[in-house]
Amino acid sequence: MQRIPHLVVIGGGHSHSIALDHWARLPEVARPAARITLISNTVYAPYSGILPGHIAGFHPWNDCYIDTLALAQRAGVDFLLDRAVGLDLKRRIVELDTERSIAYDFLSLDTGCTPGLQGVRGGKYAIPAKPVPELLTAWYGILDQVRQAPTEPITLTIVGGGAGGVELALTMGARLAKLLKHKDLLTVNLIQRGKVLLPGHSASVRRILESVLLDRGVQIYRDETVVEIDPTGCVSCTSGLDIPGDYVIWVTNAKTASWLNYCGLETDDRGFVMVDDTLRSISHPEVFASGDVAVLHDRPLPRAGVYAVRQGKPLFDNWRAILSGTSPLTRYNPPNEVLALIGTGDGRAVASWGGLGFGAYHWLWWIKETLDQRFMAKFARFSE
Repeated sequence: MQRIPHLVVIGGGHSHSIALDHWARLPEVARPAARITLISNTVYAPYSGILPGHIAGFHPWNDCYIDTLALAQRAGVDFLLDRAVGLDLKRRIVELDTERSIAYDFLSLDTGCTPGLQGVRGGKYAIPAKPVPELLTAWYGILDQVRQAPTEPITLTIVGGGAGGVELALTMGARLAKLLKHKDLLTVNLIQRGKVLLPGHSASVRRILESVLLDRGVQIYRDETVVEIDPTGCVSCTSGLDIPGDYVIWVTNAKTASWLNYCGLETDDRGFVMVDDTLRSISHPEVFASGDVAVLHDRPLPRAGVYAVRQGKPLFDNWRAILSGTSPLTRYNPPNEVLALIGTGDGRAVASWGGLGFGAYHWLWWIKETLDQRFMAKFARFSE
């Protein structure tokens, strides 16, 4: 009797969700004889595209989450609510937080990344932007505080001047400004380690968003590196600058789960799994990696949800290929340029595409909303 291969899928990120959606839509007679197990530490996987709109108050909580349990059930996939904490590549075993272990023939990783606070004294007083559920728990607490005391001043400090940090500064600031009695009660600080904001975007995008930040009264600190955060929310920089505040949101220094650093997979110097253009590990071909946890060894890409989404279909094709053992693997060919729509928290967005940038316009936000809702509609039926 032929042995049925077992694919273990760790994480419910964007590329895994897309791959599972394709698997669910595949007729059972067309599926390879295989067992698939999805391991996730949460039933509800956040979709990063709608998150800024939720933070700004435009969307309820359930609009920005994928029900991975319902998706797994529809796809005929076993779902295990647990957290991976180790990986034995020789024995092909995943170690779990519940002290269980699960064996695999093939493995797929889409565990994302989190902002790193290594070397920052008092880092425990910061609120990391990821994992998203923890960010939102802290954000809801901040909102409750402001609702209860709308005449009290509040200072929010965002550390990280990339697109994520800028978008959070604008969306969080816009939401809080609506709740406070006077806009002068709000202070938003944005700290960037480099000399320019949004270093991965064009000069025109930087000019537009810097103008929006200044119009909102956001205090921008450039060329500053935070080395300490005290319990009150004050941050200290290597330059000697101290910036007082109440809450610190940390959106920089991406890092992977610690167990990936010592399991034996080939990684880059920051612990991200090196993969080839079929999304397979360059050191262990039975392991796939996608989304923020992976880096193409010959073409590093920005960590953006649009790339993870586009990896979903070739990942599905390659799952099907290795489980059937009959088809060649599909290559992932990332586009040279992708469209990024950065929300400003007031129903407008700025478009960034290669060297072009324009906005902030309401019609761009409408386009962003349409694209995000179209993406989420793929998964709506799994929650019915």
